[in-house]
Amino acid sequence: MMPKLHPFTLEVALLPKAWGGARLAPWYQRQDTGIGEAWLCADLAQTSASGAGGQAMQSSVHGSRESLHDVMMHRSELLLGYRRAQFPLLLKFLDAAEPVSVQVHPSAAYAATHPDVQLKSEVWYVVESTPQAELLIGCESLVTPEALHDATASGTLVSRMTRYPVTSGQCCWLPSGIVHSLGAGTLVFEVQTASDTTFRLYDWEQELGRTGRALHVDEGCAATDLALRAQWNEDDAILAVTPDFELRRVHQGAASVDMLFGSGRDARCVILVALLDGATLTDGTTVMPLPPHHATLVGASILADWVVTCPPDVPLLAVRVA
Repeated sequence: MMPKLHPFTLEVALLPKAWGGARLAPWYQRQDTGIGEAWLCADLAQTSASGAGGQAMQSSVHGSRESLHDVMMHRSELLLGYRRAQFPLLLKFLDAAEPVSVQVHPSAAYAATHPDVQLKSEVWYVVESTPQAELLIGCESLVTPEALHDATASGTLVSRMTRYPVTSGQCCWLPSGIVHSLGAGTLVFEVQTASDTTFRLYDWEQELGRTGRALHVDEGCAATDLALRAQWNEDDAILAVTPDFELRRVHQGAASVDMLFGSGRDARCVILVALLDGATLTDGTTVMPLPPHHATLVGASILADWVVTCPPDVPLLAVRVA
């Protein structure tokens, strides 16, 4: 008989950032200030210097000596539904008290000729926002690589970017290759492919008095695909469907985990992230609380065994690995 993999919750790693705020630390009973990122689910042996600082980011399994990478090494087929050496997704919360640096991840064309970089397609779900909050995505007025390079090199890129006012509950998908930045006052849940390749194009030094950090003008402009556009969701439940993952909002009630993304599909790992206390998983014998603001993984081999229950007014997000 094939062994089963029990659902498991991952520990969270908090990262301070120059633009970080005060909303993430209290979620994890911490007193830190300036926390910009909470990494919920990660399996990266190395990160980029411009991303997480070059360190490894491999989530630990709560209540175990194992890491997510250990699970992948020995039981990836039970977890994902297929064999793979690295967990394919990265999940975070981002709290931007100040604007995040303007950045870009490699386009498909750039990645095809640079084997040392990886695509980083990502979805932003707005959890909280201030009244003036906005996302900066794309630069539709810049139509040639030369114009993009000139605007970036001259420090005028921000004035050419497209700004989207946002409120909580909105969601957009950014294919790898789009210039983007989180505006001040946004707190988002981010799902992305497992890559930390980031090129920084602008860092708000003059406006905010930040200490200068390295910019990557040549690489970032070469990695940008000016034809790409963010894709905004208008559905209340199905928030994003991408080639690498799907994201949906789970409404109140009880549902088998294998039915959250529809029937008749290959079994794939589902990640559950509750935004408040009260949601649970049960297999009829064991009741497993879903701790808020953590990632709980339900392996492909056990989806039909577990039922998720979501009380009224408890937002619950579910991610299906492709």
